Amino acid sequence: MKTNFTSGIEQKDGWSVSRELVSGDDSRVCSLQADFRQKPGIYTAQFLIATVDLIPPQPPGPQLSFYEPILAEAEIEWAVEGNTVKRRLSVLNGATISGPGQAVRIVVRDSTVLSTAPFPFTYVLGQKYIVAVTLTPGLRAADSPPVLWSNDGIQAGVVITINPGFDFVLPVPIDAGSKSVLVTVASGPGGGFGSGTPIPEQAARVTQEDGLGIPMAAYDPRAFSFCPLVPGIAQLRLNNFGVTDLLFSVFWGIDG
Repeated sequence: MKTNFTSGIEQKDGWSVSRELVSGDDSRVCSLQADFRQKPGIYTAQFLIATVDLIPPQPPGPQLSFYEPILAEAEIEWAVEGNTVKRRLSVLNGATISGPGQAVRIVVRDSTVLSTAPFPFTYVLGQKYIVAVTLTPGLRAADSPPVLWSNDGIQAGVVITINPGFDFVLPVPIDAGSKSVLVTVASGPGGGFGSGTPIPEQAARVTQEDGLGIPMAAYDPRAFSFCPLVPGIAQLRLNNFGVTDLLFSVFWGIDG
């Protein structure tokens, strides 16, 4: 897609920006635009999150409410001659992503949602936190890919409980640059924390499927590692063939 978001932007060797966001409010954004047409090449963006308030307001006595753990997502558009390539990743302290281009636009917004699992306390939104973004020339130094935890309203990266004999279908993120996926699995009661009970062989399965649900690849997720995505897949199917609840988590590996 052709676009021009570099007009009037000062050209220099490094850029940075920071802004306060609030969990549960995706209307606030932290954005950065950079024009490096005079020095096109590979650039690296680095992210930081720092919480402002740690405990939500509550009446005197035992603490009964806690802030939901923060999730924020960055959308990056690398531009060359007006054409852009988009990446999405979850923002963590020290998270980095690299890309080639003549310009870039980065927008970070909150993607925190309330947990649905039962707890002996209450999770709430409204936590203030600072997001900072820096951008400099060069390639990121890392041995694992940037990670995307959230996906179009479905919060991956958190526990997905699947009852015995059931499955769960998760679409591959759109316009994110996903190239691999890490699926973790643990045993445990429905909606609770993992019990640590060993999972029998063939009890859990991950299947990569195309848009018609036709299997393209399948594997056992008990040995955790990033698995390359087969070209053309549209969704993941998580199966529980066992006799107890299984707790899955999904992490998309992003090119960059």
